[in-house]
Amino acid sequence: MKVVWLASYPRSGNTWLRFLLYAYLHGTIHNTADVNRLLPPILRPLPPDAHTRPRIISKTHFLFSPSHPLVDRTAAIIHIRRHPKDILLSGLNYHALNGAAPDPVAYARAFIGNLGDPEWKRMNFGTWEPSIRSWLGDRAAAPRGRDPAPPDNIPRAWTTFESLRADTAAELSRILSILNEPVDHARVADAVERCSIDNLRALEERESRAGAKGLFPGAADARAKGHRFMNKGVSGQSLNHIHPDLDAMFDDAFAPALARCGYA
Repeated sequence: MKVVWLASYPRSGNTWLRFLLYAYLHGTIHNTADVNRLLPPILRPLPPDAHTRPRIISKTHFLFSPSHPLVDRTAAIIHIRRHPKDILLSGLNYHALNGAAPDPVAYARAFIGNLGDPEWKRMNFGTWEPSIRSWLGDRAAAPRGRDPAPPDNIPRAWTTFESLRADTAAELSRILSILNEPVDHARVADAVERCSIDNLRALEERESRAGAKGLFPGAADARAKGHRFMNKGVSGQSLNHIHPDLDAMFDDAFAPALARCGYA
């Protein structure tokens, strides 16, 4: 079994990319448990049949290191990144969805002060820039498709949440080519339509109402307050609605990392 890693810092679009790949490779998404089974997250035990497959595509948020699970089976790496200000806001929603309900100002200040979510760091996800660089090294800000082969000869490629939102079909097609999958543009268009943010939010609603144990987490009381795993899916947000000082604080703290990682 060889593993293609879909790697990212949390709340960067990894799950959305899994849905897109599932829809293209396997067709209609009848339930999210199927997505978890065929494109499993390494954070949980792999499905029983995973080791019998010649290749699996697996989600990971862990830092890439010699101790990463199944690191010796790595066939390729596809990394997806997102602007950390949008990750901060998505993380605030995610923690509330799971019943933590952090104070927004305290959470934002902690995220900014640590250059990432302290809880995710404790889970061995690192912080934002170290997560990216663990997977891509000094190639973190290089133009996509122009990188030399890495020293360990593991093929690596990356995309961004922003690029996926701007032209989902083009980015999905490029990723399929990296995976050595034939690109059928009609199937790509169908996958993009099935996996629009609106359609995935509708799928989350259906599974939540049915009490299905699928891919989407969430406490009932948090859902009653409007929190969802498939949240707004937007970019370029401000922290001003949390506190008027936070945007300047964030921009000052993250400016060097943003420049190094292609967001200057």
